[in-house]
Parts: sequence; structure tokens; C-alpha cells
Amino acid sequence: MSISFGTDGIRSRIGVSPLTATHLPALGNAIATWLRTTDDPGGPVLIGMDTRCSGDWIATTLTSQLLLHGIDVQNAGMLPTPVVVHAVTKTDCYACGLMVSASHNPHHDNGIKLICPGTGKLSDEQQKEIEQLLVTEQEPSIDYAHLGTCINISPVAQNYQDTLLAHVHPLDLRGITIALDCAHGAFFKIAPALLRLLGAKVITCGTEPDGTNINAACGSQHLQQLQELVRTQHATIGIAFDGDGDRVCFVTQDGQVRDGDDVLALLSQHPRYADQHTIVGTIMSNEGLATWLATQNKKFVRTAVGDRAVSEQLHATDALLGGEPSGHIIIRDWLPTSDGLGTALVVLEELMRTNNWNMETFERFPHTLINVPVRHKKDLQAEPLASILQEHREQLPQGRFVVRYSGTEPVLRVMVEGPNKNQTTVVAQQLSVALQHHLQ
Repeated sequence: MSISFGTDGIRSRIGVSPLTATHLPALGNAIATWLRTTDDPGGPVLIGMDTRCSGDWIATTLTSQLLLHGIDVQNAGMLPTPVVVHAVTKTDCYACGLMVSASHNPHHDNGIKLICPGTGKLSDEQQKEIEQLLVTEQEPSIDYAHLGTCINISPVAQNYQDTLLAHVHPLDLRGITIALDCAHGAFFKIAPALLRLLGAKVITCGTEPDGTNINAACGSQHLQQLQELVRTQHATIGIAFDGDGDRVCFVTQDGQVRDGDDVLALLSQHPRYADQHTIVGTIMSNEGLATWLATQNKKFVRTAVGDRAVSEQLHATDALLGGEPSGHIIIRDWLPTSDGLGTALVVLEELMRTNNWNMETFERFPHTLINVPVRHKKDLQAEPLASILQEHREQLPQGRFVVRYSGTEPVLRVMVEGPNKNQTTVVAQQLSVALQHHLQ
């Protein structure tokens, strides 16, 4: 058996390796072996999950393998990813965290994010060590006299909320109406309650998870429902999370979508971060953001896609703000990985300070992003794909092209920026059609 980590952990459709009755125990054994051979765990493993109906099975299977290795487990049940990250990175209580989630993917997918103390993310080397353990498929050496124990716990979320409230104190949202879309995901209880505690009037959608409706036509990937809610309820602002709560996007009073690029621009002016000279984005970030930041005497550094790459660059440059257009925003003095609710509260701080509820900052370069479904992820540097890419680049010599396979979905992302909106859109559409023909 072999696996490979994507941009954010291990992810697949339920019933497809490694999320099968045969392969999932082997993955749990590899994770447990890695914990035992790389470090003395020094504490239990914390497990959380989003609202997918497959979460209990995955968590239970992983737990059984950890217990066989004598590793204690604390099962916190349904929790957003940022809460698990907070517990693991802000305390000395846990050897690591396991978050059972497929983030923004549909309910029939699931996955596993490993959360480490300190950085929150596994390094490339650590991922390769686990992958190699799966290839070798070592049988566990079991000491039945010293098995691990599992307990169910509940105070983790309260600790997170208390710390978050202290972080944004004295934020007062009285008089503000917030339309909130929780994607039928892991923030469906915590986020509305916390915003109401701060004084806001909160009108919700996406807060009735049934195990199969997570991210279904809702959340940060599908904002039409939130736009309608903002319009009909005359909300001051709309906020949307994804299924596990590590992404956030916004909708303004006039229905405009504001993504992670807009959030980075806004937060670069926040008094807490105005002195930051380096802001970290990715290859998918709009060039208009980079140009605008230059006018603010700030340097914009691009990384590969994924909040793990953003986190690594933030540490390398000792910067505090970074993120992706998708809504992954890292505020490093809060958490080492992205947190949708934490970001939303800091954004609300800035909006209350400036009264800039339309979140107006920079002017975007014309930009088209198309997700091309693929069956086979062929080498984009090989023929005929390389020639197709070159041909379309020549049609838009002043354009910026980013063509990459998703690390979490079976799609090819085709992003084109250029000086003319119509020409940019036409070239992106033509390129997508030409590539899709060879990837089916």
C-alpha cells in the first residue's frame, strides 16, 4: 500500500484507498509507528472531526491502531480544525492532533490532517517518513499489557473560545447584523454563539448538518445563498466558512464577494499589523494585491499553493500575515495555521475601526479561474500539453498563467491574469478546453 500527502493532509473518497476497511487500519498503524519511532509521544493524541457521516468510523479505526501501540487518545468529537490546532499548538498537553475532515470537499470525501505542536503542520520529511512506513507495511509490535486508553473530552472548544475572545477584546459588535454561513460544518454551533456573545445580531444558514450536506451549495465555496441572505436581511456583512472552519470569505452589503486577497489587504492596515513589511501569498494571489502592497511600502512574497507552504514562508521571513485567495488566512501571532473564525473576528475589528464595510482596498487585475475535471493527472511539461500551454501563453504575452493540479480534488486549476478582461477570459476558456481534451 502507498499513499501521498496532498496540499493539506490525506484525502480521498470514502471507499477509495486509503479510506477503506483494509487500508485505513494500515494508515493508522503507520501514524502510530511514526509517533513511536520519531518521538516519545509525551502525551495523548487529540482527535476531532467535522460533520461528515464517515467521521466516526475513521476516528474509531485510527483510535484502535493508536491504542494498540500504547498511545492514549482523547476524542473531542465534532470540532473545527482551528480548535484542534489551538489545543495542540498552544498547550503542552498533546503529542499531536488528528483532524478527520475533507475541508471544502463534498460529504462523500474525507481525510486526515496531522497537527503537530509548534508549527501545526508536518514537514515534507515527516510526511515522507509516514509514506515510507506504509510502503513497508510493518506489523505492529503489540504489548497487550500496556495498551493505550481513550477518553471523550469536551472543554477543548471552550478553551479556544476564551482565548479568542481575549485576543480581540474589547471588540463590541452591538448594532451589527451578520449573515453567517457555516457550511453545515464544524463551526455551526461555536461561531454563531461567539458572535452573539460579542453583541452582534446573527442570521444563519448552513447550521443544520445531517452528515451528508456539508459544503452542499453553501459555505465559502458556494456563496450565492449567503449573498441572498445578506440582501434580504439587510445584513451589515456576510461571513462564510468551509466545512472544517479553516477558510473564510465575506460578502458585502452590495453582494460583492471578498476573498483571501481582500482580507490580506485589509489586515495589512490593521494597527496590530501595519508595521509588517512582508505579506505572504501564493501563486494564485491576484497581481493587483502585489501591486497595491508595493504602494504601501510592503513586500509581497508568493509561495506554492497550500497554507502549509504559506506557514513555512511566514516562519522563514518572520512575518505575521499570509494566506490564499481561497480563504485560508494565517495570522501567525494567533495560530500557525489558518482559522476562519479567528480571521473573521480580526477583520471585524478592522471594519469597526474604519467603517469600511465594503472592504475596499486594491483594484484587481482581470482574472479568470477555471476548474477542469480530470481523470488522469498527466505531466504538464510533457507533449502535447507543454505545447498547448506555450501556444496560449503566446496569445497573451503580458498575462500571468498558473496551471496546476489540485492537491485535494480531481481537477486542474487554470488561472489566467491579463491586462484585458475579455481577452483573459477567452484565452483561459480556450486553454481549459484544449487541456481537458487530453486529460479525460
